[in-house]
Amino acid sequence: MKNFFRSLRDISSQRLLLVVVCASAGGELLRPIIHMFLPTADPFTVAVTDVLITSAIAYPILIFLLQHPAVTPLQEHIKMIEALQESENNYKTLMDSGSALVWLAGTDTMCTYFNRVWLEFTGRTMEQERGNGWVEGVYPDDVRRCVAIYLEAFERRENFCMEYRLRRHDGEYRWILDEGSPRYDSKNIFVGYIGHCIDITDRKKAEESLQATSDKFKALFENMTEGVALHEIIYQGETAVDYRILDINPAYEHHTGLARSRACGLLASELYGTGAPPYFEEFARVAFSRIPFSFETYFPPLERHFHISVFSPEQGYFATVFEDITERKKNVEQLEKAAIDLKRSNVELEQFAYIASHDLQEPLRMISSYTQLLERRYKDKLDQDANDFIGFAVDGANRMQKMIQSFLVYSRASRDNSPLHPVNCNDVMTNVRLNLQMSIQETGTVIDCEPLPTVIGHSELLLQLFQNLIGNAIKFRNGRLPVISVKVRNEEAHWVFSVKDNGIGIDPEYFEKIFIVFQRLHSQSEYPGTGIGLSICKNIVERHHGTIWVESQPGQGTTFHFTISNQLKATAS
Repeated sequence: MKNFFRSLRDISSQRLLLVVVCASAGGELLRPIIHMFLPTADPFTVAVTDVLITSAIAYPILIFLLQHPAVTPLQEHIKMIEALQESENNYKTLMDSGSALVWLAGTDTMCTYFNRVWLEFTGRTMEQERGNGWVEGVYPDDVRRCVAIYLEAFERRENFCMEYRLRRHDGEYRWILDEGSPRYDSKNIFVGYIGHCIDITDRKKAEESLQATSDKFKALFENMTEGVALHEIIYQGETAVDYRILDINPAYEHHTGLARSRACGLLASELYGTGAPPYFEEFARVAFSRIPFSFETYFPPLERHFHISVFSPEQGYFATVFEDITERKKNVEQLEKAAIDLKRSNVELEQFAYIASHDLQEPLRMISSYTQLLERRYKDKLDQDANDFIGFAVDGANRMQKMIQSFLVYSRASRDNSPLHPVNCNDVMTNVRLNLQMSIQETGTVIDCEPLPTVIGHSELLLQLFQNLIGNAIKFRNGRLPVISVKVRNEEAHWVFSVKDNGIGIDPEYFEKIFIVFQRLHSQSEYPGTGIGLSICKNIVERHHGTIWVESQPGQGTTFHFTISNQLKATAS
């Protein structure tokens, strides 16, 4: 090196030669040594403390400054070196001031520099990261792919972009987007690569969540039982004239018989052969306003009924979700027809029952009157058989008359169209006690009734209901004083009443039979009656939007429960 400086002195003649030597030491800041030579003088060395040159530009530097004293003083050369140093310092500050992770590499693919953000992110030092050290922080499954992309780009001198997971200082692997570009000097000579990275973990999570949601919607789209189709509005100039089918799901194919390969891409006017696109006005309105709409329709080309819901995912597009309701329509029509027929039949039956029972009253009254007359005149003048026959006739006529009267009550309960009004059930129970006063006194019946509510209903029918249940409790006593308890509770939309007795009870197998007209569980001699009382009760309860049921065991008494809606409104008379 000494001989090298001497040769420089010999050729310098009257000129001042300034040689600045910077040996690259892997990227750290170096303290240069300046050698100055004067004519006829030996070289001397000065250590410069205020001029620093970095190897961040990725290769060693030798700077030879040859100047004649008459041209430029030595101080000017020092200023040039300071300017160069300031430029590099500014470049380094710029790389450290942003939020991106920045790296530099030389022509040998080895990384020579990482900015402050990178080092803070990884929690490692420059020495640890330099060269191939940075690969130690890459997620093991990503290393091979990451390095392959990196080296291929170097070989081709091309920009590259890759995603990989990099270990953060806390040990968590974060997704990184790394974009690298080749660098060239002022003479267009390749000097390495520069890259910048950003943390995209949150974006990746959002993308994964979005993809999962998309997969769910795709599965829903493919597996819905309703047909789904996506369309776009077609324009001529600024006028909407048609719509094109973009996509359909399998249910669409099933309901329409149109394959996806045929339907997608066609105009609606072409696909359905209707000339004008079907329901274009409704669909276009939704596509422009983005206000959902639904309707039911009969579609002649397919000879089917559909329920169609329309919505717009974005301006100028619309989707239809439709359900084939042809069978449902047929069933509804059949039910409506059956309901009309049943209503007409019930009206005719009620009219017949009322007229028949009313018209039977007169001849039955005549039969009853004459049999009773025979009994009074000839009871002691005929033999015992004749007396028995007359007795049977009188008893039969009386029972028939009671049955017809009961049937009239049942018919009136079904046909009662009187207005609804508030009914105080305490007043109803007072009237029941009065009507059954004789039976109550004769049997010593005890009736325990808690305060009852006021309901909306038919007062006469409710009186009949309570009277039938109380009367049955007295009639079907069990050889002991009848004790009857009447209670009520409020449950959401209904009042729940209960009438409990200590009578003979009912076998559970007859719980349904007792509510059928003229169905009796006992003989006339045991417990007289017509077998229609509980049928009337059931009819009255149903007229008040309620239900009636029974709980009982033989010999353990009986409890009848029934509900009356508390949602009914009073009606004008």
